[in-house]
Amino acid sequence: MLPPQPQFPFDDQTWIISDTHFFHENIGRYCNRPDGWQEMITENWNRLIHPEEIVFHVGDLALGKKEKIEGLAPLLNGRLYLMQATMTGEARAFINNWGSPWCLIHIR
Repeated sequence: MLPPQPQFPFDDQTWIISDTHFFHENIGRYCNRPDGWQEMITENWNRLIHPEEIVFHVGDLALGKKEKIEGLAPLLNGRLYLMQATMTGEARAFINNWGSPWCLIHIR
């Protein structure tokens, strides 16, 4: 039997997003994203999400050096929770530093 799961208030102050792929240079080509797509995501995110709201990010948040990835949280509104995806290298190491690699991870 599974242990009880934490209860989260899924209401109009809860957001779910996936696979932003910040700093993944080739994703623009793979997914036909427009020029300036990272800035566009950040601006839209902060326009819609207030600092006190909950954001669940499922999938690949970012690809790149640990320092760049760590710098994302202060730039994005909301209390950010991450679900690990198929990341490798430094991105995976960053997530693993926050706890179990297969759990919900609160980073802020």
